Amino acid sequence: MKIVWVTVFLICLVRVFVLPPKILAAFSFSIKEINPKIIDSKSQEIQVTILVTSLPSGDSYFRVGIDNGTSSVGYIKNNGTNWVKLGTLNSDKENSQCANYFKISADGEYVLNIKIGDDNEIQNGDHAIKAYRFTSTCGSNTGSNETPSQLININLPTPTPAPTATPSPTLIP
Repeated sequence: MKIVWVTVFLICLVRVFVLPPKILAAFSFSIKEINPKIIDSKSQEIQVTILVTSLPSGDSYFRVGIDNGTSSVGYIKNNGTNWVKLGTLNSDKENSQCANYFKISADGEYVLNIKIGDDNEIQNGDHAIKAYRFTSTCGSNTGSNETPSQLININLPTPTPAPTATPSPTLIP
């Protein structure tokens, strides 16, 4: 019996000091780059590069949007190269909308294309870009952290009113 305990003790020592346990990395993703940083058209495409590490097994769906104060607006191009209008985070869950976004199944660096879209209203100025990851069932989402480098400047032309015709006086002889 003494030999069994000594053997178990030696195996434990070897396991702890010679073969360190595998450290499980926590899932994370971040926005690496945004190009361009100045937007002058609602149809202008913006490339957002995200880094994904230790992605949980199964499919994940990512969306990237432009912060408009209370929500994210815009469109994202999915894997099938179709433009998908962003919903609210709650509607994404309720309607399984997230399954239409960009699907990712492995760690890596991905370029996602977004745009404002002609039907969205947004003020000129600096806006944050935010990414979200949804589980394959759209049941939960995780947002990226915002940093100053994740800002874009929207500089859309302001519409000018069309001039109105002014009546010219008529001379009566």
